[in-house]
Amino acid sequence: MTKVAVVGCGISGICAARACLEEGLDVTVFESRTVPGGVWSKQHTPIFDNLTTNTAVFEMSMSDIVPQRMYPSATGPHDDLCFSKQEMFDYLQRVVKQTPRLSDNIVLGATVTSVSRFPDSTQPQFQLHVEREGEPQSVALFDHVIVATGVFDNPFLPSPEQLPGIDTHSSKLMHVSSYQNPAQVRGKRVLVVGGSLSGMEAVADMLSAPECDRPSHVTISSRIMRRIVVKQRTGRLFLSDFNTRFCHLRILAERITFEGIMNELQLFTVDHDEIDAPPPNVPLVIPPYVGVTLVKGTFINAAKTGRLSWNIGGLKAIIDDGVVFKDDTSDHFDVIVFASGYKTKVPCLSSDMQQLITADDGTNTLELYRHTFHPDLPGVSFVGFLPPSTASIPMYDNQSRWVAAAIAGKVGMPDPDEMREAIEVDAKNRRENKAMYLVGGFEVLDLFAEHGGFGVDLCEYPELAMPLLLGPLAPSQFRMFGRGKLPDAKREYEKQVAASGIKLGSSEVDQQKLEEMKIVTDILEGKGLAPKGLRKAVSYLETTTVSSS
Repeated sequence: MTKVAVVGCGISGICAARACLEEGLDVTVFESRTVPGGVWSKQHTPIFDNLTTNTAVFEMSMSDIVPQRMYPSATGPHDDLCFSKQEMFDYLQRVVKQTPRLSDNIVLGATVTSVSRFPDSTQPQFQLHVEREGEPQSVALFDHVIVATGVFDNPFLPSPEQLPGIDTHSSKLMHVSSYQNPAQVRGKRVLVVGGSLSGMEAVADMLSAPECDRPSHVTISSRIMRRIVVKQRTGRLFLSDFNTRFCHLRILAERITFEGIMNELQLFTVDHDEIDAPPPNVPLVIPPYVGVTLVKGTFINAAKTGRLSWNIGGLKAIIDDGVVFKDDTSDHFDVIVFASGYKTKVPCLSSDMQQLITADDGTNTLELYRHTFHPDLPGVSFVGFLPPSTASIPMYDNQSRWVAAAIAGKVGMPDPDEMREAIEVDAKNRRENKAMYLVGGFEVLDLFAEHGGFGVDLCEYPELAMPLLLGPLAPSQFRMFGRGKLPDAKREYEKQVAASGIKLGSSEVDQQKLEEMKIVTDILEGKGLAPKGLRKAVSYLETTTVSSS
């Protein structure tokens, strides 16, 4: 039996281990913390106490274990369509307990310090050096290694060359990964450096605290000003409306741009004047990124407290009592919080393996085929190293099912030449700023599902053609087809669709949207990119729409 080591027991590690067990592999999971859950546990976590997910509860789950709550919580957090930190941790613990044999295969408090290729072996084999407190270092041998350590243990801070003074005034500095609750900044003047998601989340949390726990003032400093979008409004979630399969197909057919999508989702756009925020100074697409920042509804209220100000342009230097901005103005701050992202790296891998996967163009990227394999590293897979995105659990679940099936020989491993060609295309797109780091949704889910042998057939269930095209990213759909199909998956999928607000039993589609579907289908069929069952699904929707009118 193939022996597989999974390094890490957060979301990606749990997904990888479950998929390996499902395929009958001999798996051992190593986790440095003393409890499963990774960053969602309460040990050494970069996730602050009041954080909620950006993805709805009915979209943020494994394909075969649904959350206990799929509807808004009357007593839940302000983003009540989303998981709270505690809910996410509880869900992951339930997944571990409900997965046969998984708990027995997890080694907690075990840090993998080194993964190296075993020399002189006819088949790929790997040595893992493992450290546990109070025990001598151990060495274990495995046939395959799945790296699932994630990126949130590697916070990025500017160097002294990039930001003078950062090394000599470190006592007032912290990365946003060290922020846990507003009590840390009570009564202080705070500068948050960075205007993307993590910085805005922290600001909303600070300024939404009770009066006695709030900072006296918060300033956001960012090099650019993106358009602000609220993640939840009138019972709808921006990412749920954005991440539909049909939206992805329209982009694939070049029928709509990101700008066009945003124009269709005006419900979520925030009036910058309403919150005294500077106007956007970048377009909606700033390759390789997008010019949008997602915020909680509480951020809108917090911005109206009079305790929030902005500086657009960035920092020039850190000085004794504060900072100098790029416009040569200065200000005093007691605490400086860097929301400057994370560095993607895998320190446990031997230097020769790290060199193979590290991009040489200075970008924060691992050079992998479909974020998963490298042609010159047979026997090693990566799960969870996608760019920042949405619905991480179903994405890592699908990715893990593909990886485990490939290890078990149930599906073919990608051809090395094909992998090299795809990696070079990705590198070329990065060099030309064509890569859009908004990877997620059905683009990735369907890709992994097709590779893993459980791709969706859009017309196997004609009565579900409408939600499969226009509905939410409901994970149970990936147990309705192909390998790993489950008898109750269709029923669970229908529950998830109902939780999103879509009325089941109705297949009537707006005539304008239907015409667009037909055009998209023609284009994708001409390109050889149409997903399975698309033509039949659109024809079915056309028939039901005409008959009901």
